[in-house]
Amino acid sequence: MKCKSILLSISAVLLFGLIFFSRISNAADVLACPDSILVQESIKEIPEGWTPFVEEGPHRLMKMSFFDGNPQEKGELAPEKERKKKGKLYSTWRFDPDTAQNLWISCSYGRTSMTLVRPLKKKFESCTVTSDSSVSIGGLPAILSTECK
Repeated sequence: MKCKSILLSISAVLLFGLIFFSRISNAADVLACPDSILVQESIKEIPEGWTPFVEEGPHRLMKMSFFDGNPQEKGELAPEKERKKKGKLYSTWRFDPDTAQNLWISCSYGRTSMTLVRPLKKKFESCTVTSDSSVSIGGLPAILSTECK
């Protein structure tokens, strides 16, 4: 009987862990841009007398944007509110519930034109991006976190 009780306890803990970590994973999957990317770029036409040189290494996240529809349509949304507090910048976007199903997120990276985009998987009322004003990536404050509700 003791073994059965221990097995039930272990099963309950494993089930809780699975549910808890899958929620964390899903939240991060929807809201967070990858911190850095590796890219392979090339020059279409090399000017005469020049030789391309490729800088190796990751490209760090530089900017997060939200779009009403696919970013190719150029419908970038501006933050509704920005405030600075203790060296941090808080940029908040509020979304219209009627168009929230069309929201996309865009992740831009320093020293490259490569950008990652995708639709948000669920409706949010707002998102706040927290940045560190004392650290710059591509001339913009370094992104610390994103919280969407």
